[in-house]
Amino acid sequence: MPSNFVKLRADLVTSRQETSGEQTLIAKDPSNGRFFRFKEIEGFVLEHLDGATSTESLRNLVQEKYDAQLPLEQLESFIDRLRRLELLETGATARLLERSRVRGNPLYLRIKLFDPDRLLDRLNTVMRFFFT
Repeated sequence: MPSNFVKLRADLVTSRQETSGEQTLIAKDPSNGRFFRFKEIEGFVLEHLDGATSTESLRNLVQEKYDAQLPLEQLESFIDRLRRLELLETGATARLLERSRVRGNPLYLRIKLFDPDRLLDRLNTVMRFFFT
């Protein structure tokens, strides 16, 4: 049975997108570069996994906002899925993130220095006129 208070990992990068008139939440796991797409209600749940909101309170919030019944078992099942995907904070997750800078083996060593997204976004704003 999952803990009553759960928290989403702080290092995840999340953004909202609208596709086909439907709101989705995209989460990127920087430790392994994987992306996850969540539908509107799932994204709402993710945004409220702050470690201070109980699962029962979160269930009530979802039911109030979307005017739909959400069984507690279904919410706990979703939280278990997030735990299996390693998107929730645990002691083991924190240790894994500390070691994730160096990966590979001695013949193929991968060292994570920085995420170039911020640099490329900044360059895009400065150099945009070259690409019009």
